[in-house]
Amino acid sequence: MSKAMLTKQQDSNRAKIAATQRRRAEVENARQAPAEVSEVIRATLVKQEAERARVLRYQLAALGAGEYAEPFTVRAAGSTARVDVGDVLVGLLGVDRMMELLQPHLDTLPDGLTAEQRRQQLAEIDAELLALGHAEMDLIEQCEAEGVPFTWRANMDPAIVLRLARQ
Repeated sequence: MSKAMLTKQQDSNRAKIAATQRRRAEVENARQAPAEVSEVIRATLVKQEAERARVLRYQLAALGAGEYAEPFTVRAAGSTARVDVGDVLVGLLGVDRMMELLQPHLDTLPDGLTAEQRRQQLAEIDAELLALGHAEMDLIEQCEAEGVPFTWRANMDPAIVLRLARQ
């Protein structure tokens, strides 16, 4: 194969690799599906409710023992610290009511990928990158055999270069 042809093939393959790597980054950074966001919020609220119940039990026990306690106080005066009142709200309203209040906001979330969709798409893209990497190595070996100069990509997968990873 001519030097020009090998160079053209190498450039084409590298363009495909770059495009596939961009697609992979897009999938990795894609939004979560609204249903999964809702599940994360519910799990957080359940955790906050349990924490608030624990603190409230402690505070009420202290009050019952005649000690000083402030079961519903959130301190932030003079502080730059962020105050999380979620555990107080969920303690007063409950998880289900908090989810009802949040639902109109959750309904406005744009579509996203579920964890399974993300996993599946990444697996397909990784297989495609592996095949493209092997095609690139085939071209490099052909260039070496024919004395055609080539430039190694800085981000080549070492497992492909060493031919450890198989298609």
